[in-house]
Amino acid sequence: MTEALVMAGGGGTRMRASGVDVPKPLVRVSGRPLIEWNVRALRKAGIDDVRVSVSAGQTSIREWIDAAGLPAVVETTPLGNIGAAGLRAGSCERLLVVFADNLTDLDLRALLAAHEGALTLAAHEHVLRLDYGRLEIEGGRVRAYSEKPEIRSVVSSGLYVLGPQAMQIVKDIGRCGASQMVREVLDAGGRVGAFRHEAAWVDVNDASKLEEAEAVAAAIG
Repeated sequence: MTEALVMAGGGGTRMRASGVDVPKPLVRVSGRPLIEWNVRALRKAGIDDVRVSVSAGQTSIREWIDAAGLPAVVETTPLGNIGAAGLRAGSCERLLVVFADNLTDLDLRALLAAHEGALTLAAHEHVLRLDYGRLEIEGGRVRAYSEKPEIRSVVSSGLYVLGPQAMQIVKDIGRCGASQMVREVLDAGGRVGAFRHEAAWVDVNDASKLEEAEAVAAAIG
């Protein structure tokens, strides 16, 4: 059995600093709250058991969850950005975790089908252009000079499929971040897979990302 958990318990500090005064999961993109776009994507992937993690004091988000008829996973104490997944240990064989402030048109069925072992991460290539000239130095001498080069790295897309072992590890930790979860699963000998993709993806941290989020929302449909 597969469950999905939408993480909506973050503070949204950067979004508020950019002039948006509603909780980040409720920021509207193309007429719908970010959290609703995530739920729509999960439903399109055939996942019926969708739950939302929320902090105890987030009344407006809790009101939206209740109005949508979704079960809430309430963090009575802060559990970090992935700790609420531990509250679902023993409830399912696979738990797909997504974050309410991320939007993607990734094929979630394919991500789930690729999962095996303890944990699977969706991953994509991120390109960062440096604002400065990059030097390669050896023995106090410049060997090469690159003007504002592009640095390419494979990064986490913020979508995780947890098996029973990973869920139990997160439960045992309690307050847990995603990077700690991965380290602990690896230390325990668990298999951590990477699902590489080239789907549209955006982390909606502040108002400057809303236009890009609208394009991704259009792809979700």
